[in-house]
Amino acid sequence: MTVYPVAVALADQYKGIGHALVGLIGGQVAEITYIRDLMPSFDESKAASVTAINDFRVGGQALKMKQRCELVSICMMSSWEAVEL
Repeated sequence: MTVYPVAVALADQYKGIGHALVGLIGGQVAEITYIRDLMPSFDESKAASVTAINDFRVGGQALKMKQRCELVSICMMSSWEAVEL
């Protein structure tokens, strides 16, 4: 399990607990997109991240992020950290 700290510089993107696509550059969090923002019906309590990645909105956003970042991962956000799932 890899844990990435979220820099204070990303305060405008960090929204607390939730599943998110996280773009990484040099092993550092560079971009955060919460799945609930892409899929308003996404149920965080069911931890449906596997189902979410099959959704075209999530997959499309991951591709866009990959153009800007070295790596894109699905993470659980909490306490200013991104925990890779």
